[in-house]
Amino acid sequence: MRNSPERVGPILERIRVAEANLGAAIQGDQNLSVGRTAHAKPEGDLPMQVTLQNLGNFDYDADNGGNIPDDVKALEGVTVKLRGFMLPLDESTKITRFVLVPDLFACCFGQPPQLQHTAVVLCPDGKAVSYYPDEIDIVGTLSVREIKEDGFIISIFNVTAQSVKPAPK
Repeated sequence: MRNSPERVGPILERIRVAEANLGAAIQGDQNLSVGRTAHAKPEGDLPMQVTLQNLGNFDYDADNGGNIPDDVKALEGVTVKLRGFMLPLDESTKITRFVLVPDLFACCFGQPPQLQHTAVVLCPDGKAVSYYPDEIDIVGTLSVREIKEDGFIISIFNVTAQSVKPAPK
């Protein structure tokens, strides 16, 4: 095929057009990643059940921030149900704050999750939970905003927990 420019030319032209169209689509909406589905704000009283990966289904610039999609920002104050693993931030027994990650094995022994695929879970004042090594379900109120410490963005999803329970097996 390399010796057949008449066959390669049309294919290269199709690739060029596809790349140009893809670039134009991404320019049109900087916050919408290719293949991304926008979130719909839930109706009713039931918690929005979503995975951490789907909640953070956008490319996020953890160094500069500022590119959280509008549909994700609109989830501010929504009650969500998330499943993941606990990484305590403050204590090992009476835990009041922890990071919820989708996979402990990848987090601890491989590639850590991206910032948009984690949530900081905050227990209500006066409440604490014990460490649980297996998968857990969290129900709580979602906060969507960039939280910075010492000039670094440390979280974009915070959940004020209403319940923390072992996930059914």
